Amino acid sequence: MGQRAGNPDLWFVWHGEGRRPFAIELKAPKGRVSDNQQSAHQEIHQAGGGIHVCRKLDEVLEVLENEGVPLRGAVRQAN
Repeated sequence: MGQRAGNPDLWFVWHGEGRRPFAIELKAPKGRVSDNQQSAHQEIHQAGGGIHVCRKLDEVLEVLENEGVPLRGAVRQAN
């Protein structure tokens, strides 16, 4: 309620030269991107933002690192 259909799960706006807002769509290992999400992703690209679809925590961490977001501390894997 109050959110637009297809809006990504996580949004990031990080300062720095050449940085742009980006979003991460979280999906289950076999989950698919819905039509509404595909449309929203296309609009984000057209507006100059980045969009990433991640299925594992390692992928999220890689995206954050590649986008220049500093990470602190350690991440523990669930057993």
